Amino acid sequence: MMYGYYGGHMGAGPWVMMAVTDLLFWAVLAVLIYRLLTSGALHRPTRQASDTPSDVLAHRFARGEIDAEEYAARRRVLDGEGR
Repeated sequence: MMYGYYGGHMGAGPWVMMAVTDLLFWAVLAVLIYRLLTSGALHRPTRQASDTPSDVLAHRFARGEIDAEEYAARRRVLDGEGR
């Protein structure tokens, strides 16, 4: 006798649970891949090793992370005038 095969004495319970967990696994994997591709994490520019502090400051100002007043103050510190 083939116990547990083709429905056997276990019924459909284990097969349904296996199908549900398979679908859940693939759904979670698909969501993670979607979030990774749409988050921009793969497209963020990295800082170049050759960027000087002045370059980094200029880039931050150009991106709008700091305003003109803060840029000028930090520029003076980098030039040695703010000490």
